[in-house]
Amino acid sequence: MMMLLVVLSTLSLVGQVWGRCNLGDAKWKGPLVISQPSKTDPSKVVVDWKESIKNPSCVDEYYVWVWKQGQDKKTQGKKITITDNKVTSQVVDIEPCVFYNFGVELYEKDWINNHMRESEVASYNSA
Repeated sequence: MMMLLVVLSTLSLVGQVWGRCNLGDAKWKGPLVISQPSKTDPSKVVVDWKESIKNPSCVDEYYVWVWKQGQDKKTQGKKITITDNKVTSQVVDIEPCVFYNFGVELYEKDWINNHMRESEVASYNSA
């Protein structure tokens, strides 16, 4: 009986450390697409990475970064966390007529290690 409890406990812990995809890796294969969802509202843009990623089902979290050109991403940028790997775009509020940089990081948990991969930085001005 004690052995059964040890085995069940071990299996439950192993299941918690495995990510969504243990045999493949998610990778960037192209640039992000930045667009305005409405030509009459320059304060919103869509960051889209649907065609930019290989194996999106392997991603555990996305981090969408937005920062003004000339600013530091990590200290002055805005980070949006997405935990649903089926989401491949995000509407972001920006200040109109200002150049912004956009980036997406993917976080992937493997059964051996974790990966954080950054997309190429895309720039956009809604003017």
